[in-house]
Amino acid sequence: MDRAFERAPSRLDDKNFIAEIRVAFADAILEEVTEPDPRRQRPQYSEAAIKKIMAGERVEASDGVSDKLVRVGQDFRLTPDEIDRLKEIFLK
Repeated sequence: MDRAFERAPSRLDDKNFIAEIRVAFADAILEEVTEPDPRRQRPQYSEAAIKKIMAGERVEASDGVSDKLVRVGQDFRLTPDEIDRLKEIFLK
């Protein structure tokens, strides 16, 4: 058969599913922003990043932010390829 490879439909193609991930990602960042111990707070987590995420904008891909997004993807049981697609959607 001489058929081009077709990508199987993914949950990432569903706008409602992406909205769920968006909220979970923003919540994960919010936990860090509201960390009461100043020694554990990191500058890459900010309310501005949360606003960007919720507005559908991409945020800077620092190590901590990228790690949070990977953890969110894992919580949703996404494959490594799907997590890479999440990074393309959410990070710049």
